[in-house]
Amino acid sequence: MRRLLLGAIAAICLSACETTPVPVVMEDAAFQAAIANAKTPWHPYNKMNAMDAIIANNVLSPAQTSRILYERAVIQTDARINLPEAVNKLNESRSLTTTTLFSSNFQTVMSTAQSELSQAQSRLNGLQTLPDWFDDMVAVGKLDEAAERYRQSGLAPDPYDAATLEAAGYLCRQRILGKSDDFTLGENIDHLKNIDWCTQPENS
Repeated sequence: MRRLLLGAIAAICLSACETTPVPVVMEDAAFQAAIANAKTPWHPYNKMNAMDAIIANNVLSPAQTSRILYERAVIQTDARINLPEAVNKLNESRSLTTTTLFSSNFQTVMSTAQSELSQAQSRLNGLQTLPDWFDDMVAVGKLDEAAERYRQSGLAPDPYDAATLEAAGYLCRQRILGKSDDFTLGENIDHLKNIDWCTQPENS
């Protein structure tokens, strides 16, 4: 009886192992196409989100994950968005693989991210205009605080900062076209027509 029971258990385990699907790593052609598509959105924030979606929705090899993290960090560094995170992504990318998919530019991107971060931190210790302060706060990864200061000031963000705030979900397009009442200060608010600060979750 004992042998029969053990045999039955072994058979069940073997059957389970045989029916468990093996994850299929994303094929290289599809992976390259996914990277290309992720780089097409209009704003760096959208590109970064597309890169995150590739990691979340696909089975990737360590080398592929490393490549995505690197490409995402390049986007962040070029746009000066959350540079501490960009540096962390680069370190994570480097730890995942020893392949040379992008090694020729890796150290340059890392040095640029670290240098831009250091410069932004230094400038934040001095006096700045609100737009300059905003850009450096974005660079050091403090967009929430920067967006709230813009909101409280009533000052109209310039086109570049407005694009960042919209892409990151702080400014929203009105369903009914009309003049926004949220921006009371600023010489040029034409780019903010039909745009308002998004409703805060606690007030919705």
